[in-house]
Amino acid sequence: MIRVYNGEGSSRTGSQLLVKRFAMSGLRATYINETEIQSGLDLEETKLLVFSSLSVTGFKKGLGETGINNIKSYVEQGGHYLGICAGGYFGAEEIYFKGKDYLTQEPYQKQAEGLGFFKGVAIGSLTEITNTAFTGMTDSAAVIQLTTLNNNCFDSLYWGGGRFITEADNETPVKILSLYQPPRQSRPFVMGVQCDVGSQQGKATLLGYHPEVGKNDLRNWILPIEDLSEHTHRIFQQAFSNNTPTNIDNSFDILLGQIGLKEMIKPVAKPHPLFPNALNLTR
Repeated sequence: MIRVYNGEGSSRTGSQLLVKRFAMSGLRATYINETEIQSGLDLEETKLLVFSSLSVTGFKKGLGETGINNIKSYVEQGGHYLGICAGGYFGAEEIYFKGKDYLTQEPYQKQAEGLGFFKGVAIGSLTEITNTAFTGMTDSAAVIQLTTLNNNCFDSLYWGGGRFITEADNETPVKILSLYQPPRQSRPFVMGVQCDVGSQQGKATLLGYHPEVGKNDLRNWILPIEDLSEHTHRIFQQAFSNNTPTNIDNSFDILLGQIGLKEMIKPVAKPHPLFPNALNLTR
């Protein structure tokens, strides 16, 4: 069974959206809270554990040491962790986050340790994408085009997530799932990774974007948000009108194929032209 975290630190809207998107793909997902995780995670009952938005600090506070250790043990024994946006940060060894207070516009920075599945750094928010640090409003959101190593292109919502970097001599197997090429940058950003964890075929998939958000969800979730920037709001309304072509709805199906829940992507032998060395995530 797929379990979507909806305890402290999570976004109720985001959790509901994930359960809905799994159901639309014919996959049953239910909620799990911090108390249940603290009681232990059974590999037979939990095939995939999903953490999405909103706050790593909230995750840690709700889960406590017991809950965090149970998640690590679950994955090390053969479980699969999927982290989206805040959940992606949470799955990394180190977290560097910069944001901006919505009301005062004052910048802030946070540095923390995560679950350590990815032996490197999750760093964001990415002002190379949005021009402003994460505020929680649509001025710090964007729709970006990503590519897989199979050269499949798709659109997805970016809203404060991180990119993933590690040292060149890192020995932990890492599979790159998605890349974003920033303008005026020579190297693409690694926005999605899958890591082997432990010796029992455990997996951790970490993403810096929101594949669960489809075109209709953007209208229902993002556009209603009150935003200081009327210009940004108008851009989003134009970008997701019925007349604007976008393949953002493909993002979730591509994810399901990449993590083995749905056979969507066939691997090809040729390397990605912008990123020929799939294991090199260095700066």
